[in-house]
Amino acid sequence: MNILNSLRIRTKILTLAGVAIVGFLISFFVNMNMNTANSQRLERIQKTFFPEVETSKANIERLARIEELFSTAVTTGDQDFVVTAEKLGQSMESGFQTLESLWPEQAADVKNSRRLFNEYFRDARQLAAGMIDGSLDPMAIGPTIEKMNNALAAAKINLKEYADSGVSAFNKTVETSNKAAKNALSMGVIITLVTLAIVGVVAWSMARGINASVSRLVRS
Repeated sequence: MNILNSLRIRTKILTLAGVAIVGFLISFFVNMNMNTANSQRLERIQKTFFPEVETSKANIERLARIEELFSTAVTTGDQDFVVTAEKLGQSMESGFQTLESLWPEQAADVKNSRRLFNEYFRDARQLAAGMIDGSLDPMAIGPTIEKMNNALAAAKINLKEYADSGVSAFNKTVETSNKAAKNALSMGVIITLVTLAIVGVVAWSMARGINASVSRLVRS
């Protein structure tokens, strides 16, 4: 306080303006940095996690539909169901390619999903086509069904785990954005209060100095 009292009025006015400007700049840059980070997170949600979740769910639905088509093909002996399943298999492949491009960090998981699906699809198509045209050895039906079911179970689990990881990443990014926004608000309030406190002290000191000068002038 003694330091403030010893300062000239002009210096105090400049100090008052300087503190206000510095406080504004600090608040501005803190908010700008946090808003930039939040914008990047929201962009990642929009361009990566949201379409990733949608594509993953679509692949899970396709797999369920393919399973149904192969089962119907075996039951009815209609080759058209196998053809439809093959078309959906191509859509699955497109989905895997989309997932790899959307989330390169998880490309290894996508490749594993593709491998498990292809194993199931190969066995299921072989079983359905062989039973329809009678080319499948009856002794091979049991082992083929068992192998197919194991591959199907593994593919379902893998696809679900991958979809869940996308949902988790989506939620975590949203949570991080919300926390950053709250932190930015808290930091802004703190900086504002500190700035106001300093400005208030300087202003009070300046007003006191002016009053003292006026009083001395009146007495003289």
